[in-house]
Amino acid sequence: MSDSLTIVITGSSKGIGFALAKIFLENGHQVIINASMQSSMDVAISKFSAFQKHCLFIVKDVRDEDFGDYVFDKAISSFKKVDIWINNAGIPQDYKSIADIEFSEIKQIMFVNLMATMQISKQVFKKMNQQGFGSIYSMEGFGSDGRKGDKMGIYGTSKIALSYFTESYAMENQFSPVKIGRLSPGMVATDFLKLPYQTANAKEKQTIRKIYNLLGSDADTVALFFYKQLLKPTKQNCHIRYLTTLRILEKLARAVFSPADYFSSTENKQPGL
Repeated sequence: MSDSLTIVITGSSKGIGFALAKIFLENGHQVIINASMQSSMDVAISKFSAFQKHCLFIVKDVRDEDFGDYVFDKAISSFKKVDIWINNAGIPQDYKSIADIEFSEIKQIMFVNLMATMQISKQVFKKMNQQGFGSIYSMEGFGSDGRKGDKMGIYGTSKIALSYFTESYAMENQFSPVKIGRLSPGMVATDFLKLPYQTANAKEKQTIRKIYNLLGSDADTVALFFYKQLLKPTKQNCHIRYLTTLRILEKLARAVFSPADYFSSTENKQPGL
């Protein structure tokens, strides 16, 4: 298609990133698929075999200091432009209180979810400014709006800080042709919370199940919503939210007659943030 877009999605070998890549590819666009490990990428390559001509697969860790420059240049070499960049890569925290989390884990969460994304956004913005157009979106998560949750303190801190950075960066560049915004997916049924969920006690698991079965959504549904919104003209500091107040009310009403269950008996499919 002549009006096809080129989209870079970090951490797109699985989860919401994979679902986003899939919906863009199915609609004739070019997508740069990224993973930090070859094993994860191999799975994505097999699943996207029908779209090989429209994909570029890059195994690279977002913690690499040159990540943004490197991936952007590779995308330009293959597809001549980058229309949309989505900072999706992130990691959860173990289901532990702040007092029980090792400093090494705190550093890892803050580096991947915040510092690496800040560095990548700066690099990509500079290159998009040179090409004269483009949009950069960062994926929000629990805590982005200031909500607090038990044993989510470090993850939530990384996400509210990322939202602050994104809004500040957009404000500083309000007249730029490059738009900076946020994507808020709500509670998405992915593997993102598989490990934290498994380390919760029985009472905590019951609470987690209840909340996510009430308010959770499958990745394909959320990705389709984002896809439609991302095709529309955007403004600086755009905030695209899936789990709005109206949608929460709809989910609560639907749960009375048709309750969801995102937790299989084998617990292979877990909600993610």
